[in-house]
Amino acid sequence: MDPYLKYIIVFIVITGALILAILLTIVLIRLSAFLNENKFRVKAEEWENAFLNYLEGDYNLEESVRIFGREKNYNWIWIFFYPYLNLLSGSDLNKTLALCHAIGLVAYNKSKLRLGSVNEKASAARALGSLRSREAIPEMFNFLQSKNPLLVQATAHGLARPEYLDTFDPVARALISNTNFTFEGISEILSGYGKEVCAVIVEMLKDKTAQRPQHDLAFNSRVKKNFHLTDQVDPYSFVNYYYVLIMIDLLGYFRYERAVQLLNNMLDTADAETTVHILKSFKRMGTVPPNFDIKLFLDHQYWVVRSFAAQLCSLAADVSYNPKLESLLSDPHWWVRYHAAEALRSTGREGLDVLSRKADQSTGVSAAISRYILERSVL
Repeated sequence: MDPYLKYIIVFIVITGALILAILLTIVLIRLSAFLNENKFRVKAEEWENAFLNYLEGDYNLEESVRIFGREKNYNWIWIFFYPYLNLLSGSDLNKTLALCHAIGLVAYNKSKLRLGSVNEKASAARALGSLRSREAIPEMFNFLQSKNPLLVQATAHGLARPEYLDTFDPVARALISNTNFTFEGISEILSGYGKEVCAVIVEMLKDKTAQRPQHDLAFNSRVKKNFHLTDQVDPYSFVNYYYVLIMIDLLGYFRYERAVQLLNNMLDTADAETTVHILKSFKRMGTVPPNFDIKLFLDHQYWVVRSFAAQLCSLAADVSYNPKLESLLSDPHWWVRYHAAEALRSTGREGLDVLSRKADQSTGVSAAISRYILERSVL
């Protein structure tokens, strides 16, 4: 036999065997996952009946512990209880927490918090937050200073709950300093504290400049790099600035109208970016402070401020703003023109007359945006 042919045959056989082994491994993994999923589904049905009976008082704690205590796979138990821990409240939640504690779910996650891998610690931190394990907070605080963003994120998710309002300050600062989250990402995590956090935020904003926290956080060098900060920039001033903006966003997210006047007072010394966040919060709340003069912001040099000011005019639906809104139909930025036209439409007949007059012009950006809004009005 030709030796080259022999080598080719051997290569084909070995390659075929490897491919077959890989395919067999994939099949076995999928089959194992399928069997485990079915096994969990059967257990979950049994657990659900027992758990609902426990909540209704048909089973006491000891009887329920005997049922759940037979399962040694704590990951399955956690998957079962997780939605209940995040949906229930009041006495039902308290009974659920008592059961989870009694069957060892809290103890299991505490052990992972101390001795597990990074991923296990992250999962344990989130779980202990849902399990309302306040005694685990000191250890979780240490994770907020971690250089691993995953661990910081998981710990923040675990602590961001209405029961832990006192952790809001270090958690917010850690998310700004030690992760790469955007405003939206950080605000979404912090929204886990619930509307109750708004009262805390208001007290902090009354001072306007948040003070350095009692538990100083290591300022991650990655943040300095991402935001092009030099060594001369005080990292805590940087954190404080974005901290204030995020707190303003949260007040808007929860539509906390009690903060309207406070935010209005902040506008006196606000820079352009802070002004944008305050106006955006007014828009989300659907209200503006008494005697608030939107015209001041319709002339702002920063187009985003003009855009949000025009949106606030839509809330007011006041024809006195129409002359200024008409001039904004020629603004260089499309979004400003769009919101100015929408604001004019919101004032009824007077605003529609302005749009119709502009739409009759043959050319120009004001004519184009006016026709666009009027056509949408017909649709």
